[in-house]
Amino acid sequence: MELYLASRRIILISYVLLFSVNHFLQIHLLSLISYFLLFLIVILTLPVLGKTNRIVSLGMVLAGSAILLVTGTSFSIWLEAFSRNAALAALLITIPMLNIPFSYGDYQEQIKMFAKRHVRSPLMFCFLAMLLSHLFGLIILVGAIPLVYHLFSENAKLYGAEKQFISALVHGQVFGGFWSPVWSSMIILTAALDIPWLQFVPLGIAMSVLALFSSMVRCRFSLKRSHAITLAREDHGRDDGKILLMIGVLTLLPIILIVLLNWLTGLSIITVIPMVSILFPVIIAAFQRRWGAYRSGMGSYVSTRILGVKNEVVLLTAAGFFGKALEIANVQSAVRYLIPEGAAQVPYLAIVSIMSVYIITAHFGLHPVVAGSAMVVSLDPAVIGLSPYMFGFTLMCGWAIGILLSPFSATNMVTGGLTAQPSWNISAKMHGLYGLVLLCGIAAILTILARFL
Repeated sequence: MELYLASRRIILISYVLLFSVNHFLQIHLLSLISYFLLFLIVILTLPVLGKTNRIVSLGMVLAGSAILLVTGTSFSIWLEAFSRNAALAALLITIPMLNIPFSYGDYQEQIKMFAKRHVRSPLMFCFLAMLLSHLFGLIILVGAIPLVYHLFSENAKLYGAEKQFISALVHGQVFGGFWSPVWSSMIILTAALDIPWLQFVPLGIAMSVLALFSSMVRCRFSLKRSHAITLAREDHGRDDGKILLMIGVLTLLPIILIVLLNWLTGLSIITVIPMVSILFPVIIAAFQRRWGAYRSGMGSYVSTRILGVKNEVVLLTAAGFFGKALEIANVQSAVRYLIPEGAAQVPYLAIVSIMSVYIITAHFGLHPVVAGSAMVVSLDPAVIGLSPYMFGFTLMCGWAIGILLSPFSATNMVTGGLTAQPSWNISAKMHGLYGLVLLCGIAAILTILARFL
């Protein structure tokens, strides 16, 4: 077993280094070697995938292979199909490095103390939990939920707001999907539609604010019904301003670096994020002179975290292969049945239908990558009366809401594991009605914006 794990680590690291270097060298032989390493990663990772993800991944590979065999495509097309999401695989492998600087200091304890001293209202407590889940989730994705949960789970009991606290965690993380540069939805859609990430950011932030506000309104009514309590203020002790400032830096600096590099160099977001993931922990370690903590964090990444990046890498590689096969087979007509006839004349119906595809497929255990990759290559935005920009943003919103409502999403399964609840309770029971209302509301907003964007 140790030899197997060591082999996976070595191949994963070799792939990332070789692929990243060759992005600038553009040597064909190195490309072939990196694609072979990716093939080995997929083969070695399949046995440790969950049953559902393994079946879905193999199903996409087999279906894509059947299409390519029937169409009689050349080896170069097979290679192009397999390597379609190779850059995304490298990106996902490096993203956990962004979390390393959070281990350089005792930031969690300072956040706990800040909440005890200044946050007496249960509503403001839920807002703080949701805000931190949102900000951390922009970079460390679903890892934000256990981080914030362990920070505040005991505090939630003091307010009598455990249920509302759980909702705040989930909503904060999920709504980051509207504009986070590291969400797979943003990465796939910006690459497929050839639209820069920065163009989605203003509308994404605005939509996040609206969604978070709607969540707080829901939370306020829920707290009133549950008779949550307001705590007495604790005046002892004082906040460490430097540590709180550093928490803000750790949260926002990676996003700022991604924006600057993307803007100044013109490199794609897929290229920029791995660069920032590698450089960010080094920059913070140099600034704080915490090289020992950096070595410890990198050791943890190499030994443990890098092996945890398995579902996304295999699913994205399989989805890219399947998506290319769909393009070659020109199966647009086979996917259009998902959109009602005459939807171009009723944009609201088209937008609701597109977003609903994620919810429907997610309840069959399909990862949003599957639905998203299929729709982005198989639907013509003009046919349904949307610009490529609004089409892409509609897909992103549907992706996020599908994750909110899916019992199989990593967000709900991680939250369910932390709270000892079935993921069905987190998804359908806790957020079912809210998610459907949110979908209808967002669709209405996007319908209005589609007239101008």
